[in-house]
Amino acid sequence: MEKKKCVTCGKKFMPNRPNIKYCSKECKYKKALKSSRRKRGFVFIEEKRKCKFCNKEFIWSSSSPQQLYCSKRCCLKYVKKEYIKENPKKPPEANHKKCVICGKDFISFAHNALCCSDSCKKIREKQVIKRKRQKKEIDYSRKCPNCGNYLPKFNRLFCSEKCYREYQKKNKGNNKTTRYLRLRFEVFKRDNFTCQYCGRNVVEDKVKIQTDHIMPESRGGKSVYTNLTTACRDCNYGKGDVLLSECSNSVIQSPEATKKEKSGKN
Repeated sequence: MEKKKCVTCGKKFMPNRPNIKYCSKECKYKKALKSSRRKRGFVFIEEKRKCKFCNKEFIWSSSSPQQLYCSKRCCLKYVKKEYIKENPKKPPEANHKKCVICGKDFISFAHNALCCSDSCKKIREKQVIKRKRQKKEIDYSRKCPNCGNYLPKFNRLFCSEKCYREYQKKNKGNNKTTRYLRLRFEVFKRDNFTCQYCGRNVVEDKVKIQTDHIMPESRGGKSVYTNLTTACRDCNYGKGDVLLSECSNSVIQSPEATKKEKSGKN
């Protein structure tokens, strides 16, 4: 294959195929653009001109008549030069100010400066954050459970970490879970760790014990000492939410009867 001349730019290149006329896609696009405009009656003129910024020669065409620079970089650099000439930078003025926190006199070139050092800036930032928190709208329907002050509207249960720690120390062991576990143990102790439906024991029969509601929770029963009995897992699941009067099985020893026996012995 011999070298060919590009139709648009005139450069020599090695074609991959014998029918290729252009060295690149750009040349092909330019030629197509020219041919489309010539059909409309547009006359193309090409001249060599000098760049306004770097004084390099470039081909100027009538398709882009406003072109004065060889590239976009030259255009931007020229615009910057002109802007700097028209608007020269003034040297910054020194301002004598007082520090808002420590009260020392200091010189700063920034008109917004309020603090003399980085340590004063950090203290200032903390003060601003506190003020923003205080300015937030207060929700008068919610109170801190420790000190009783009204809480702001953002999601928080205590007004500070101190209140949270004090509340934890005061109410240690008074959670719902601990209360329920105490009640559960008292019920097991009362019934000697035996199932009140089948009579099986934990030590002898190795049965897993649970608390059962005499009046089921689905029917409005509460987890109270008088409404709970000990039952093994099988009996508890078998009974479900049925009342004792409805089923054939009867309780061996009711909690009220055990209470009367203990009071009689004493």
